[in-house]
Amino acid sequence: MWAESFDMKQSDIFTIQDRLSKEIATRLKFKLSPTQVARLDKRYTTNAEAYEYFVKGKANFERVNTIGDRPGPIEIIAYHMNATIASFKKAVELDPKYALAYAHLGTAYMSMANHSDPDNSVWVGLAQEALSKAESLDPQLAEIHAARFEFYFSKYGSWDLAQAAREARQALALNPSVGHFSLGTIYDHLGLDEETGLREFQRELDVDPTNTSSQSRLIMSYYFYGRFDDAIELQRRFFGTTGPDYSLVRKGRLDEAQPLIEEAIKKNSGDILSRRARLALVMSLRGKFKEAEASIPPILEQARNNRSYHHILYDIACVYALNDKTAEAVKSLRTVADTGMPNYPLFARDRYFDRIRQEPAFVQFMNELKPRWEGYRREFE
Repeated sequence: MWAESFDMKQSDIFTIQDRLSKEIATRLKFKLSPTQVARLDKRYTTNAEAYEYFVKGKANFERVNTIGDRPGPIEIIAYHMNATIASFKKAVELDPKYALAYAHLGTAYMSMANHSDPDNSVWVGLAQEALSKAESLDPQLAEIHAARFEFYFSKYGSWDLAQAAREARQALALNPSVGHFSLGTIYDHLGLDEETGLREFQRELDVDPTNTSSQSRLIMSYYFYGRFDDAIELQRRFFGTTGPDYSLVRKGRLDEAQPLIEEAIKKNSGDILSRRARLALVMSLRGKFKEAEASIPPILEQARNNRSYHHILYDIACVYALNDKTAEAVKSLRTVADTGMPNYPLFARDRYFDRIRQEPAFVQFMNELKPRWEGYRREFE
């Protein structure tokens, strides 16, 4: 539609951004509101070096956050996580008034608390300190609420899912480009209407079409809604690979899924506890119940502080259900619901629970969960 060349120095990066944004808006004949004009004109820092470190931090964080296609072994993830924090810290060192960098630093600290170092609560204190600093500098910064979503959607925030969703919504109210990822994540876990959840990830990709973390999360969203073929197709389109393994399992393509899971465990890549639980599910689907159940205790012992505990425990609940162990399955599902995933529709349609669906304990659990889920629907759909 339009193309033009700009010949400017790297030190003029902010001038380049200003000219580009305004030129694009003019060429495409956008009618911008005063709020949108103010957002285009806003500079979060005037320090080019601080900005460069900020961009490096964001790039490293995206590598860390790519779900399902993580960048190799855990050691590599740790490297990028440390590089993320170091970059954001350098940005605020160079510009102590860089509120946006403080907000992203808070998010990175919460990621350490939830994923990389979940046994060390020091990260939560550091996150709160960084976010308080960001808020003191710019109380209208949407990214602060996106970071607080990470707190409430965790054990540190007592899995307050409603407040997590409100924080994501507040982020969007302040900046329509911030918060879609968080809101889509919470909608998936709550089990809201299919289009409600998928819409948020589609909008996230409208904002940043090449973000691999958002691409991976959209794939998982299709899985949440039982659209396994769509998830597999998106995996091929986005990454050029077969998968994701969790959708292949649900399609009964065990001979394809199992090598992917075993290879990830062997390479110590991504969330291996989730993959070990998924391997136990594959064993159950192959009728190897003793082998599957024998692997569960060590998984649970290591996974209790894992942010993905509800996903891990969900696969384990499926293992028990497939082996007609109702009490163990329901106990696991109750914990799943209490640690971030009270997804009533998912539990209701999952065929892996068909063997225990009419059992009194399962019926009682579902009857108790339904009003809670309906409350989330009334507020958020």
